[in-house]
Amino acid sequence: MQAQKPRWRCNLRIRDLQRWKKVKSGCGVVGAGAGMTNNVAEYSALKHAMEWVSRNGMKDEIVLKGDSRLVIHQMNGTWQIKSATSKKFVPEIRRLMEGRKTRFVWIPREQNAEADLLSNIAYSQSGGEHPYRAG
Repeated sequence: MQAQKPRWRCNLRIRDLQRWKKVKSGCGVVGAGAGMTNNVAEYSALKHAMEWVSRNGMKDEIVLKGDSRLVIHQMNGTWQIKSATSKKFVPEIRRLMEGRKTRFVWIPREQNAEADLLSNIAYSQSGGEHPYRAG
């Protein structure tokens, strides 16, 4: 069996008056081997989304929804930041958030079908095996 490659996926939605519309969607693979974890992938996705927001000069309210309790709660400030991964990513992401109204909302994985689809796409494009389907 091939080493699992943590993947990132993100859907970015912004408020347009009273509606939410998706403005960006993406997925990819972070890497494989030592130091590559799902938390690295989740934070990489969030950083990628916020870099896109910064590059595109978006100032609208941003609501980031995710199924990683760790990432959502740490970004909300309700959970402590202890790991080296979190200590690396959180300050970088917060810097990208400066001057923007940003909220983080946790959603159960079962309600995040689009993210699972993006995850599967990332795996298939990288030639990796999906961890839930690996033999």
